[in-house]
Amino acid sequence: MTRFFVRPLAERDIDDVADYYAREANLDVAVQFLRGVDEACERLRRHPQSGTLVKAASPRLSGLRFCLVPGFESYVLFHLSAPDCVEVVRVLHGARDLERILEGLAPEE
Repeated sequence: MTRFFVRPLAERDIDDVADYYAREANLDVAVQFLRGVDEACERLRRHPQSGTLVKAASPRLSGLRFCLVPGFESYVLFHLSAPDCVEVVRVLHGARDLERILEGLAPEE
């Protein structure tokens, strides 16, 4: 069975985006976003090695993968995957300076 973890920083990302949608759009949009995140996470549970490898100059980002949040393709879910474990590390809007943000990512943040 594949173990699945969401780092606290990724949980905060998800909560912040859902709060934003609830405040700026409506509660239904926030719920749809959370469903999209759940769908992406379930896909990763079933297929731990799925997603695209991040192409970055930093060796610190080696092995980091990403997938898009269904229905909210501007949001990118970053994860580390092994055959028996998936760890979601961040969920970020694609327009942000992703490499800079991820470069500062601590191994267990």
